[in-house]
Amino acid sequence: MGEKIGELSNSKKGSDDSGHGIEVVLSLVLRWGVIASAIVILLGVVLMITSGESGYGAGFDIVKLLQYNSEVAEMLYPTNLHTILSGLLSLKPFAVIDLGLVMLIATPIMRVAMAAVIFGIERDKKYVGIASLVLAILLLGILTSA
Repeated sequence: MGEKIGELSNSKKGSDDSGHGIEVVLSLVLRWGVIASAIVILLGVVLMITSGESGYGAGFDIVKLLQYNSEVAEMLYPTNLHTILSGLLSLKPFAVIDLGLVMLIATPIMRVAMAAVIFGIERDKKYVGIASLVLAILLLGILTSA
């Protein structure tokens, strides 16, 4: 991937190859993000099947899992980054699955961040600004929804 970014910075501005190279790099970010998150989610599912429990007391009781009750939610599954991280230290299956989901959500955000970096390497101020604005809006939305 580093070689592709180097190729982008060496290419002349306005050439057709530059736009194609950017798309290749950004598609790789998406592809590997989705693959990595799928592997982590699968690992969590395997842990849940082999241990027979979620790590949070719900076991395989699908009724408990689907009926959301905020008073007992943290006892059934991790509900924030702190509980996910502490659950990972104990290898709780639901925490591993939730980490995979967080990675999946972060993948398109990483794509926007990478686009800003690539446009910066190419010294394309207009698109650096647009990508940075989109990234700021995404991060603001995440931070204010918590």
